[in-house]
Amino acid sequence: MNVKKVALSCVAASMIILLGGYSVSKAAEKSSEPKTVLSPEKNTSKKIVMVGAANTRDLGGIVTKDGASIKKNKLIRSGELADLVPLDKERLVNDFKLTNIVDLRTDSEVASKPDPEIENVKNFHYGVMKDSGVTASQEDFYKNLDKVNGVEYMEKINEELVTDPTARENYKKFFDVLLASENGSTLWHCTAGKDRAGFATMLVLSALGVDKKSIFEDYLLSNKYRKSENEKTIEQVKEATNDNKQAVENITAMMEVRKSYLQTAYDTMEKEYGGVNGYLKKGLGLTNKDISNLKAIYLTKN
Repeated sequence: MNVKKVALSCVAASMIILLGGYSVSKAAEKSSEPKTVLSPEKNTSKKIVMVGAANTRDLGGIVTKDGASIKKNKLIRSGELADLVPLDKERLVNDFKLTNIVDLRTDSEVASKPDPEIENVKNFHYGVMKDSGVTASQEDFYKNLDKVNGVEYMEKINEELVTDPTARENYKKFFDVLLASENGSTLWHCTAGKDRAGFATMLVLSALGVDKKSIFEDYLLSNKYRKSENEKTIEQVKEATNDNKQAVENITAMMEVRKSYLQTAYDTMEKEYGGVNGYLKKGLGLTNKDISNLKAIYLTKN
């Protein structure tokens, strides 16, 4: 039994735990009231409450260091979309002018829960993590959960999102979609919308000139907006492992986002590329003109 392979792959699926066809998240358990909520004191994304998707947010309204604002209904981050209901699709198209969906999940995740087809919306699949094709049972996963370090694995994932050539190639393709989309909005997602999508959001906000403090605040909001899903999974692990303390600590670390996870990505970019701007230009191959074009498309002066 390869413990690292099992744990890392489950984290890659953002710990929804789909092993053996099992899922702890159902659309019926999500709120059915479509609305947008923003903590006004925060320079962060606006939560879009969907019936069939969690952790969906509009980056519109976030203010950059230069005083410009990200345009509303243009840049959307989210968790998986397989359970979208017709009302969700209608709102995304009519209210947010959805034009593109960028799926950052692995091939196995896509095959298990494919994105819906929405009329006049383009679907792109750019998997940013290697697909391990896990076949371990849920029982095996639980049995080995106390033998890994959840925090270290999450930090390692964020390091690899910087250093892995596949990740860099596909994050560049993601930016190519943004650069080609002057009209409408682009939604990007992974499974829980917190790690791969969170890293992508950090890159977008950095390219647009948002300060690091605001980026961290937005990143950590996944804990708030995934609270109920996380708690359900943690309770199931407690029951399955007879409340094994180490297993519970590990699953909690894997379900959450923590400042050290994203800080690991920043530290790795600093080490390898001289910082996030170096990563954007040398790691992803974005030019100064690309950055200027992104700002022209997605920012508005206050």
